Amino acid sequence: MRVTVAAFLMLSCGVASLSLSGCGGSSVAPATGLEMRIQWPEISRLVPAATQSVRVVVKDAGGFQTFRVANRPASGSFSTLVFFGLQPGDLSVDASAFPAADAQGVALAASSTKVTVSSGNQTNLQLSLASTVDRIEVSPASLSIRPGSAQTLTGTAKDSAGNLVPLSTSKTRWSSSDATVASVDSAGKVTALKEGSTNVTFTDTESGKAGTSLVVVTSSAAGIVDRVEVTPTTNALTVAQTKTLTATLRDASNGALPAAPGTWSSSDATVASVDSSGKVTALKNGAATITFTHTATGKTGTASVTVTTPTVNSVTINPATASLTVNQETTLQAILKDSSGTILPLEEGTWASSNAALVSVDANGKIKGLGVTSSPVLITFTHTASGKSGSASVTVLGTL
Repeated sequence: MRVTVAAFLMLSCGVASLSLSGCGGSSVAPATGLEMRIQWPEISRLVPAATQSVRVVVKDAGGFQTFRVANRPASGSFSTLVFFGLQPGDLSVDASAFPAADAQGVALAASSTKVTVSSGNQTNLQLSLASTVDRIEVSPASLSIRPGSAQTLTGTAKDSAGNLVPLSTSKTRWSSSDATVASVDSAGKVTALKEGSTNVTFTDTESGKAGTSLVVVTSSAAGIVDRVEVTPTTNALTVAQTKTLTATLRDASNGALPAAPGTWSSSDATVASVDSSGKVTALKNGAATITFTHTATGKTGTASVTVTTPTVNSVTINPATASLTVNQETTLQAILKDSSGTILPLEEGTWASSNAALVSVDANGKIKGLGVTSSPVLITFTHTASGKSGSASVTVLGTL
């Protein structure tokens, strides 16, 4: 028996749909096949418009699961997917639309359904690919600007898991509830015209989802970001030290404003890196400028960071004493400390044995007992830059 299912992807009331029909065969249930034919509408009408591939997953009653990917054809209107080795009976069909040809990433639209193919019967169904957009976020969510000034808002789409969903610019639009107060162009650029307030909305016409930002136009200096202040402004760190900087938004009257989204960056991330919370990590000698950029206004604030290598004051070896038998090996650890007793990152140095015939040591501090000792052998690590050194006493015992 062979089961053939034809599937068509077409525009239907603003959603892409898969229409399937199937027929059964004899009562004996050998492995069957499934053929799906996808009809691609014009790219400007496809829902979602950014779709370049459709992935279809089919699972039969026996638990066998397989998938195929259909890419938008370079020419023509149809793609065909063929599945083999399926069992007749209950089939589940999952379809997802993606913006990339490899059908990877975040799905733009998805849907699932089940179909039962039985002997002597024909089954018809329609599978609609609904947009995965769960919400639209506009940043910043509120904005205060002066008449005559302009600022650009950002609209993003996310699915229920918080993943970013790509949108087609041809299917999105910006609007202002009162364009006499502030207008907005197709790129989200808001221009303040007169005092008042308006809701600026970003809409994805395919999913019907929208997000809004409250825009207040005022001549008052209070509440409008005038500058960004990063503190402390100067920072002296030693290699491996960390320090968290703080960004404060201030208006023209020097009043502190609520925290708002922004990005941290370093002028030289090889000297000092900075994470999304403003935590700076000193990596090597040098200087770097750490900058916080306020997303909504583009205003920036900076702080300087100077990184130096800490001075090694002492070297200790762990363990300080060790006992080995002949041919036994173990590894010693050199520990560098500054004058305050703070452990420093290990730097270049040399290992040496006071009697290499009885105890050897390699460049990594691994020692090996070669002969029985009558007195302890000193294993020494000397820090190259400072000349500071530390030693451990090693005794080699005979075989018991």
